[in-house]
Amino acid sequence: MLRSEPAEGDGGTRLSGLAPGRGWFAAPPSVPLMRVFMTTTNLEPFAESARAVLRGKSALAAALTAALLLMAVPAAAQTPVSSADDVCAPADNPCMIEDHIVLQAGAVLDFGVRGVVVTGNGLLDWDSNRASLLAGEVTVGGNGIDLAGGPDGGTATIEARRGCSDAPAQPCKETSECALGTCSLGTGNFTLTSPVLGVGRDIEADFTVDAAGDVRLQAKIDLHGKKRFSVGGYVTIYSAQGSVFVEDNIDLYSGAIEIGGEVILDAELDVRTDAEIRADGGDSGGGVVTVSAGRDILINRTIRADARDGAGDGDAIELSAGRDVIVTGLAVGNQTVLHVSGSGADGWGGYGGFVGVDAERDVRFGEHTRIEGTGAGPDGTGAEVDVFAGGELTFDGKIDVHGKGLEGEGGVISFDSVGDAVFGAGFSADLTGGEFDGGEFDLVGDADLVFDGDVVLLASGDGSGGPVDFEVAGRAVIDGTFSTNGFVVSLDFSACELEFGPNALLNNRALLGSNDLSVGRSLHLKAGSRVKADAGPGSNDFSYGDPRNPPLLEGTVAPEATIIYDQQQVICPVCGNGVVNQGETCDDGNLDDDDGCSADCQLEGCIDDTPGYPGVALCDDGSLCTNDVCNLDTESCDNEFLCDDGIDCTTDECVADVCVNTADTEFCDNGLYCDGPESCVLDVGCQVGAAPDCSDEFVCTDDVCDEAADTCTNDFIPGCTTTTTTTSTTTTTTTTTTTMTTTTTLPPVLCGDANGDGEVKVTDALAILRAAVMGGDCDPRACDVNNTGSVNTTDALIVLQASVGARDDLVCPSALPTTTSTLPIATGSSSTSTSSSTTSSTMAVATTTTTTTTTL
Repeated sequence: MLRSEPAEGDGGTRLSGLAPGRGWFAAPPSVPLMRVFMTTTNLEPFAESARAVLRGKSALAAALTAALLLMAVPAAAQTPVSSADDVCAPADNPCMIEDHIVLQAGAVLDFGVRGVVVTGNGLLDWDSNRASLLAGEVTVGGNGIDLAGGPDGGTATIEARRGCSDAPAQPCKETSECALGTCSLGTGNFTLTSPVLGVGRDIEADFTVDAAGDVRLQAKIDLHGKKRFSVGGYVTIYSAQGSVFVEDNIDLYSGAIEIGGEVILDAELDVRTDAEIRADGGDSGGGVVTVSAGRDILINRTIRADARDGAGDGDAIELSAGRDVIVTGLAVGNQTVLHVSGSGADGWGGYGGFVGVDAERDVRFGEHTRIEGTGAGPDGTGAEVDVFAGGELTFDGKIDVHGKGLEGEGGVISFDSVGDAVFGAGFSADLTGGEFDGGEFDLVGDADLVFDGDVVLLASGDGSGGPVDFEVAGRAVIDGTFSTNGFVVSLDFSACELEFGPNALLNNRALLGSNDLSVGRSLHLKAGSRVKADAGPGSNDFSYGDPRNPPLLEGTVAPEATIIYDQQQVICPVCGNGVVNQGETCDDGNLDDDDGCSADCQLEGCIDDTPGYPGVALCDDGSLCTNDVCNLDTESCDNEFLCDDGIDCTTDECVADVCVNTADTEFCDNGLYCDGPESCVLDVGCQVGAAPDCSDEFVCTDDVCDEAADTCTNDFIPGCTTTTTTTSTTTTTTTTTTTMTTTTTLPPVLCGDANGDGEVKVTDALAILRAAVMGGDCDPRACDVNNTGSVNTTDALIVLQASVGARDDLVCPSALPTTTSTLPIATGSSSTSTSSSTTSSTMAVATTTTTTTTTL
């Protein structure tokens, strides 16, 4: 930065500390203080002139002259670009962006399938505009992306595309966009290595990446709301054929009043987050985070969609995967937390939001993970948590959805697992509430269950604690604790086989509470286990469906249990009872093998069709592209191919467990030439082509498509004649000449007054200096103040001294030299005649010399 400092000897100022960017200039008391903005790189063409002016001058004159020189340098201006050709040459691949470019409003920078690399000092500046950049592989480094355009944020869309195998120049993100081939040329990757900044003040910024390949966010995206009434921004990341990796923070939190932002991460393959995502909001509520993957989701860091100010409600975090959802944490002090809590203010309490997890295969929450969706005081309700696992479910983290206030209410937690479910000793769920009751805990399991965690559903004041409902088709081993209170509350556990371990505790302190245990095959309460209900009207009711296995009660049951045999109860598969229960494909009334129905009640024909059974699920062929079922009618496996799109002209394949449908025009060819070439269009089928145009645009030929010869014929029509009439025009032009003499008298001027405002000031010195250094017009009668015959930097210095009263000896030339110019001037007339046979034209041109004399 330039700074003014006292100069030795003359009491003036001098400049020091030149640095890139901006600087300040301080003048002596007689000159107003001026703020100077400059770009140091722009000074290079004028450096020598500046040095020449400064040599031998006084400190005062040198400082002022240097300041004038700096002021003479114009600031660099950015011209908005509207097309790819404004950025780089059409042949550049990749296009290297090394400078600051501003995208014009509505611009579409389409680079086809060429790559784009932002590097060096490059910056993609959307300002507050809505614009798009379309290219092949895109890498954004340099100074990144700027969406902060004044009060409004910009709206940016970036597409990273591949090319079609049948047409390499045809951009695509999915094979359906290619006419014949597949979308497979190039990577279509998007990589962010420098930040995206778009801090919103009034209107939020919007950033979208739509890529064919992988998306790697290795730098921060910051679109948070800056002011109290600013909404968080929007980030949407798609990968049509690849994965999404979040490796640096995404900040979309709002101001204190408004709603949080929204994040969408959607990938055909995997989504992995190794950095924090913030979409929390203020009094208007939290934001929304949605993560979808065709394969796996791996969440390694915290996600926030809660409300942190006012009385806002938490919003939603939703995870949906075609295979597994895995949430991990690093340590006790560095947990991965899914936040959807509400906030309270002014006597109002915000609600907790929603956390949804849906996986076609496994769901795993590690030890150092937590779901936090509390309802704020005084009356907020806790969040809803809904988890579905199409495979196995493992949960070792914690869930907190309690209502914090006196009038609060606990949330709802629901688990649904097709495979085995395991809740480790580190699992805990807090669903406590106030006077408006505790929450509700539900679990449905189609296989076996191990539960060692702790669930609290208590209520305070006059509230009633929450219920528990477990339905397990297989064997359930409970060695954890469940606590509730209030009035009429039931803790229900049903399973094929139910075992309570030595640490198990059902503590139902509700006044009319009941513990209901139902089993199809066996119930075993081991020594040390405790099942407790209120000593007064509370109850313990145990029912079983297998007369050979009455309940075995070695633990503590208080009050004494009521034992009920229910022969209608079918809670689990009972192989050999002659009834096909859940999980069975047959039941012939015995437990013998080699009779068509195995000892585990599976059709042996389907077992024969399943290599590796029972280690491999019945009829599972190992492909995600098939629907695998045991056909009870044919007693064999049906592995329905799911990739058939029903279009006759496509080839349907399963590639790496992903369905690929490729259009093949050969299936559409009907062998005819004259109806044009047929084509195959994905999702549509065969389409007729355009018939060939056989016209030669000559009226005397018969234009016919010859199907036998696969060509067009244009035979001459006998006797056909044509007549052509041509009209010509003759034009004669006569030109006369004129001689003109012009005399001009220029107005008088004040010597030194370069800008003509009637006064000699610092601005006149600036104008003379600019003309001397950069070139330009400056009337010698005002600018040549030492009457040397030329305008130079010495004239500027003399005028500067005169403007501050240091001298008054300005002498300018009194007149300009006479100038002569030649100017042809013509006047005349013309006549036109028309003939039907010939065309001719003549033109006579005369010139004249005009002498212009200027008298001063």
